[in-house]
Amino acid sequence: MITTAHDESALHILEHTGKVFGYQVGKTEVETLYVNEDHRRKGYGTALLEAVMYRAFREGVAVFEVEVHEPTSLAFWRAQGFSANKNNTDSKRIIVRKVLDFDHETNGTSPEHHVIISFFEEDVMERAKMLVFPLKVYTVSGRFVDDQTLQLSQRVVGLNCWIPPNQDLVLCIQVDGEEIYFHKAKLPKARELGVQVDRDGRGYFIDKLNVREEQFSLRA
Repeated sequence: MITTAHDESALHILEHTGKVFGYQVGKTEVETLYVNEDHRRKGYGTALLEAVMYRAFREGVAVFEVEVHEPTSLAFWRAQGFSANKNNTDSKRIIVRKVLDFDHETNGTSPEHHVIISFFEEDVMERAKMLVFPLKVYTVSGRFVDDQTLQLSQRVVGLNCWIPPNQDLVLCIQVDGEEIYFHKAKLPKARELGVQVDRDGRGYFIDKLNVREEQFSLRA
């Protein structure tokens, strides 16, 4: 699809036979995204966008946001899986957002483990979990890449915007039916398990769990 792509720091160019027909500015964000009108609706804009999102994904960005200056371009962003910030749709400044919960490769010969990670509002700590509806539930698989690292098949993301400003996000982590964590996502114990803070502070994400394989080997 892309004949030539030049990556010069924050400038990414599409060209063919020496002629530039598209570009994207921003190493892990979209400052500008442009494709020549003659080359639109051919997947070039999507290719540029996917490339920058995967760069951001690798740099620890869990929530990808773009400021849209032309309301007429919202159809493009929505087609790419973005949603518009409802608080800004009536203003000149429109923010679109996409959660980068992309899949991971989990190739290997080790057994697969069943992982369920749920996010809750803070008041779940004062009530029984079964009486509180989770904000988001991820059901993924995982494989041990060494005896202390369980690589998940998908990035798991929890957003701070799901909860009131005066609350903390709570998560519950289960591996093969065993609950290994149920508490606030911001605690040091969560960091030890592999919970990371989004680079821009919009939430938390998990790519892998730091647990011992022997703890679950008899259950596999």
